[in-house]
Amino acid sequence: MKSLRVNNTGKKRKAGLSNVVGSLLLIILTIIAALLLGHFVFGLFASNSHNAGLEVSDVSVILPGGNTVSSPTYVTLTITDNGNDPISIATGGITMFKGNTAGSFAISPAVPSTTTTLQPGQSVTFTTTVPANNGVQVGQTVVFTVTATDTNTGQSLSTQTSTVVAD
Repeated sequence: MKSLRVNNTGKKRKAGLSNVVGSLLLIILTIIAALLLGHFVFGLFASNSHNAGLEVSDVSVILPGGNTVSSPTYVTLTITDNGNDPISIATGGITMFKGNTAGSFAISPAVPSTTTTLQPGQSVTFTTTVPANNGVQVGQTVVFTVTATDTNTGQSLSTQTSTVVAD
């Protein structure tokens, strides 16, 4: 025969939480773990944040023949929206600086020639020709400043990159 444990007051002694409370705790902990995993792995909550990004790559400045008087300078650069908001680059939003002289150097025609909007992950390549006798020399470092605006928040973005003029 089985006997029940009885304490001094004559009541049954419970050894832990009931099965219902334990099951509820286990379910709640599982839901919390799934939410945390979804947040870190899948970016479950990232859609609510605004993150504007601007990246410049594939920059080249070529002066064929190395002659600043008779040869135009060919400029190419690729801009990528690496955030999660669209960005807008206004007309003339790309400026070129000669690395060893003060002041900006006008890229003619203005780059971009019209306002350009990039969606997240989208890239655009700008190519232009700067007229001859512009003072740029082979081997000189030039700096580009690209300015854009986050179209959702109005935040201003700016980045710089440099390259050496090639022949």
